Amino acid sequence: RLHTQFLMQHKKNDEIAPVALDDMVYTCEKLLQCQETFRKLNLPTHVSVAYHYTHQRSIDKIQQHGLLSKNERNDIMIRENKFHGEAFGNGIYTANNPCAFKRFGEVGLLVATLLGKVQRVFGCNDGADANTVIGNKRETIYRGSIPYHDEIVLRQSSQCLPLMQYKSHLAHDDLIWTYHIELQKLVDNFFNGEAPTELERVHPPHDMMCGVSSYFGAIPKSPKMAVK
Repeated sequence: RLHTQFLMQHKKNDEIAPVALDDMVYTCEKLLQCQETFRKLNLPTHVSVAYHYTHQRSIDKIQQHGLLSKNERNDIMIRENKFHGEAFGNGIYTANNPCAFKRFGEVGLLVATLLGKVQRVFGCNDGADANTVIGNKRETIYRGSIPYHDEIVLRQSSQCLPLMQYKSHLAHDDLIWTYHIELQKLVDNFFNGEAPTELERVHPPHDMMCGVSSYFGAIPKSPKMAVK
């Protein structure tokens, strides 16, 4: 119903859609089971919305299996279409904004993510005991970073639930942020005990085009809002 309402308002029905419907039950159950495991281990269990980019040819497999790490794809013999490297180790690479990494695929995904224990890392061999690591290549190269370029790496597929897919050229469109807000409300109701998540929109630094790195400066951010 939410998706239909947005489509009527914005008329982009050929550019944004649910990742899956029937198959989403399987990946949703995996996320719930992982959340319960984290809870028993006294790990953080909050679920939040993030971004991932892929190629159209990979969507069928994502609908069947969810997002998989390289090791998980190898385990079930899924052939790599294109490998972008693993600067911060094996896992599912996500972002806190839709623009910084849109060059990695023509299809963007809004995904529910369960981070668990998080550790900031500087290379692929760090963070062995973390459920999620956060790396930033700009930090390594320039000895200073901005969150806009953070790569948030979930170690296993059960920490991730693909929700919506959209054409990557919409990355800068306010419609994607609107979906982010509304999806976070649904995630809060379903996974977070109805506790509202405080959201802060991460913009590109000024003088930087969406997805094109040319300037390293402060991030102008929208005021924080609680999703209600």
